[in-house]
Amino acid sequence: MKTIMIKVALKTIFITALLLVGTFASNAQSNGNFKLGIKAGGNLTNLKNANAKAKIGLAGGVFTEYRISEKFSVRSEALFSMQGAKGKGSFETVKLNYINVLPGLAKFYPVKSFSIELEPYGGFLATYNKLF
Repeated sequence: MKTIMIKVALKTIFITALLLVGTFASNAQSNGNFKLGIKAGGNLTNLKNANAKAKIGLAGGVFTEYRISEKFSVRSEALFSMQGAKGKGSFETVKLNYINVLPGLAKFYPVKSFSIELEPYGGFLATYNKLF
């Protein structure tokens, strides 16, 4: 049952990303305000109220951004993120993989190289593993 839900969530995210790219790409051909790119980085995560050490993980995915004006743009992201905690003492290591979706990140540029962002956020647990 869990595997079916994960597959449905992955398909939904993929279809949404394609629709966003298609929508923004059609506007990009006329005015050049569209960006498509990849994003990569790292995480340092821990579990609250657990006797555990922080776990280092990778994060990465794709984004689209459409510049509406000189001061405002809208950005969407779909990211894969490795999270969890390392075992310490009697606590086992927990590995959590998430798919994080940022469907409509609003970006305001008060000056040229600085932006203020406001976004809704959704995270879907893709996999969960406990290691003893």
